[in-house]
Amino acid sequence: MKDFIAAFEKRFDHKWLDANVLNMYKLERKQTFPYWQKSAQYACDLLKAEGFEAELIDIPADGKTVYQDKCTPIGWDVTKQTLTVVSGAPALNGKVISDFEQEPLMAVKHSVATPPEGITARVVTEGQMKAGEDVRGAFVLLDQTTRPRGENMRMLLDLGALGWISDYLENPGRTPDDVAWINAGTENNSWHVQAEDRPYTSYQITPTSGVALRNACQAGPVKVHAYSDGRRYETTLPVVTGLLRGEDPREVWMVGHLYEPLIDDNTNGVIGSIEILKVLRDMAAAGEIKLKYSVRVIFASEMYGFAAATEYFGGDLNGRVLGAINMDGITGSYDKSVHNEYRAIEAPDLPGFAGNILLHEATDHFSLNHPEMIISREDHGYGDDCAIGDSTIGVPVVWIFHGPKGLHHNSWQNENQYDPEKYYIHLGYCAAWVRAMAALTEEEVKEILPGAAARAQNVIDAAAADSVRAGTDCKARLDFIYERECAKLRALQLWAEIPEIDAAANSLTVPAPANTVVDVVPAVDRPDYARAQTKSWFDYADDFIFGRLTRGFPHDLMKKPFKARNQMPGTILYSTLADVLSRMDGKKTLKTIYSELEWDKNLILDEKTAKEYLMVCTMLSEWGYLSLEQKNVLSAADLTAALKNLGVEEGETLLVHSGLSGLGYLPGGTDAVIDALKAAVGETGTFMAPAFTRPYIMFEGSLNKSYRYRPYDTRPDGDLRDRTISTGALPKAMLKYPGSRRSGHSTHEWVAIGADAETCVAGHGLLDSPTGVTSPLDTALKRGGSVVFLGCSIAPNTFLHYLEEVTDAPFMQESVGS
Repeated sequence: MKDFIAAFEKRFDHKWLDANVLNMYKLERKQTFPYWQKSAQYACDLLKAEGFEAELIDIPADGKTVYQDKCTPIGWDVTKQTLTVVSGAPALNGKVISDFEQEPLMAVKHSVATPPEGITARVVTEGQMKAGEDVRGAFVLLDQTTRPRGENMRMLLDLGALGWISDYLENPGRTPDDVAWINAGTENNSWHVQAEDRPYTSYQITPTSGVALRNACQAGPVKVHAYSDGRRYETTLPVVTGLLRGEDPREVWMVGHLYEPLIDDNTNGVIGSIEILKVLRDMAAAGEIKLKYSVRVIFASEMYGFAAATEYFGGDLNGRVLGAINMDGITGSYDKSVHNEYRAIEAPDLPGFAGNILLHEATDHFSLNHPEMIISREDHGYGDDCAIGDSTIGVPVVWIFHGPKGLHHNSWQNENQYDPEKYYIHLGYCAAWVRAMAALTEEEVKEILPGAAARAQNVIDAAAADSVRAGTDCKARLDFIYERECAKLRALQLWAEIPEIDAAANSLTVPAPANTVVDVVPAVDRPDYARAQTKSWFDYADDFIFGRLTRGFPHDLMKKPFKARNQMPGTILYSTLADVLSRMDGKKTLKTIYSELEWDKNLILDEKTAKEYLMVCTMLSEWGYLSLEQKNVLSAADLTAALKNLGVEEGETLLVHSGLSGLGYLPGGTDAVIDALKAAVGETGTFMAPAFTRPYIMFEGSLNKSYRYRPYDTRPDGDLRDRTISTGALPKAMLKYPGSRRSGHSTHEWVAIGADAETCVAGHGLLDSPTGVTSPLDTALKRGGSVVFLGCSIAPNTFLHYLEEVTDAPFMQESVGS
């Protein structure tokens, strides 16, 4: 493999690479769909010109079509978009601070058109908006550290803003006169604007302009003139594929994503993949290699396009595609190359996959050729285009990309920063893995077996010395790791059915564990998350068996209503939750999967994470992404019986504090809890809960303008303030429950359900004491009602605040406020 790395570097057509990287970059830089369609056609034409079987597959870009829970973006085009400061900023007055024609990344993708003459509007900072400033018909200047997506986008559009202005940049000190590329200013967790997303017109400006504009806004009113002819429309965003046939129809993939407007993200990955395909073809024609397996290139939008592509090729590709390499992050700019760092990330060890052995071999030989390069070897992940390694799709993906240093999504990464020499070197590294996967010989298998077996034995021996969770069966853990390493070695039979492979696997040994069961956890690994249940969350997971009902990782949560789509841990892909989901088979308990994850990744899940993953999985089961078989089910009837057993009586007024996750999983969720409470107090009873939001929005009768306080929502449904309730899921659900009543306080609202709900909350004014004599708390206490804590610890804070108010006890103020 050492010789092949050098052979690739010598064979690469440098002029062809340079010309096509820059040509495609110029198309992609515009970031509009007409130019991106030209870019796809350009890649397809290159493949055809070289004689490869090539295809351009039109994928709907309508903001509605869903592949593997990834909703395709809606199309977008713009030819002119500008932002000019009109008044209020002496250093900027009359200046155009954002211009699509000057820098295409200054127009936030999916911005819509202004009126033909443009629009003049105020600029309000994010801090001022959150303090309650009226942003209707204005542009919101986001904080420099605010990435334009998610909660902030929903908030400003809810409040009537036209859009936003952002100087967000990951490295503002290094490149103060450049701008970030914003893939999409979405309201939810999707990477793209969908048909349901509301319209906006938004701009990127440089950090230099941002500082001046923000300072001016703090000093007084600022106005800008905005113009855009942007439009959203239904179109297509193609997938491009090309094939080099081998003796066997099973395929090895190179996946490179289109549609990103930066020199090393990801034009060079696409062009480099075609060049590797060309060199493989020429080597095979010259008799230097024998292609056993076919090699396919696939170019599509990052992750989303590959969800569509894998569906196009059949969806479940286990065994049909032997493995893939992610061609994202190929070193292409001087900024990336100066650090001489690569990350070699393994693929998940799906059955029959030996690609990780070949990744280690390629890395070792590359290091011999290029000792100046620093390479970190990392365990498998599912981020970005590696998501097709999910077991329901079955394409394990390795990834060799530049190190963590350097700029990211920055307009500085343009054609002037192209570093061809380091680009060729990186391509050679990737090509070595592809060549091995497609054309490994029997002699090479024999050559690499001793080293692969030695690495496998080292992994097993190291596991025997590791500390693990209390209660772990160490023998079971070592057996699991042993079987994994044996399977990897035996997967080399894809290239050579020789007895030496079984001999190498059989040579592995399992050391005797020091203890059959570990009964001590290192102090640093002890969970620090308090829980109401007697079981740990890790052990409680043994009551749940999940199976996969859909293909691909849940991501956009398209089965849920638009406003209900929530953020998942690490958006699943960037957390070990992806590993948990990929291991689900409808047979193993979640605790078993947690154990396998810990053993495979050599980590210990803390209690907070074990709980969080369980709650996410139950949510996914409720929306049809997972099947669920549950032992020891807690029902609403069980909860009602428990409340009555505690002494809750029909007809009483009940005050509820809750932390429902502490109860574990209750089918029906918050609605089931509400039903249980209603049954406990009966038709003549009432129950209430605090629905407190961020405090101190009002101060001494006037609006608090202090930084970062959310505005009070005067609308009857209180939708904006409901999103920041800090007292749990139950009050949020109660506020939406038919017939519930809310007190209407600015920060310490109460919500009640039942026969006397209106009376309980009616006397609490907007600026009254949160827990004083007019509060629903006072009403409940005077009625002699009960206080119940559901799934949470008993905390006296609310009652102490009440005592402070009714007794006028100044000695309590400091302790209550601390």
